[in-house]
Amino acid sequence: MNEDNRPVLVGTAQLVVRDADPREAPEPLAMLLQMARDAARNAGTGDQALRGIDSVGLVDVAGWLAPNGGRFLAEQLGATSRCELASGLGGEAPLTMVNRLARRIANGESRIALAGGCNNMHTLKRARQREVKLDWKIGGSGQAE
Repeated sequence: MNEDNRPVLVGTAQLVVRDADPREAPEPLAMLLQMARDAARNAGTGDQALRGIDSVGLVDVAGWLAPNGGRFLAEQLGATSRCELASGLGGEAPLTMVNRLARRIANGESRIALAGGCNNMHTLKRARQREVKLDWKIGGSGQAE
């Protein structure tokens, strides 16, 4: 591996929203945007690094029907993603996603990658129980790998 392509984790973030009324709970895009910005602040890079994102990997977000959530997220961050990866739910999916993105960096196919996801199962369950229609923003053209 070329030393210039050694993957390095530079920022992390977590957002926990539990027991929120589904009418007030943040939608997946809002959660992902906040986590990306918090991770950039954690890394000390701010929005400049976010605009440089060229690969986005998202663990599937239950109930979010964005055609390409990774590209949609990148666009909202002001980035131009060349590659969006998607995975299934649960298990080792987050770790597998990080490994896939790290491999892209090691192969020189990516410089700045963002891995993310959000677990909104409580919101979905409560919305169904209370018959609340969730009007979550969708977007992102193309198909994630």
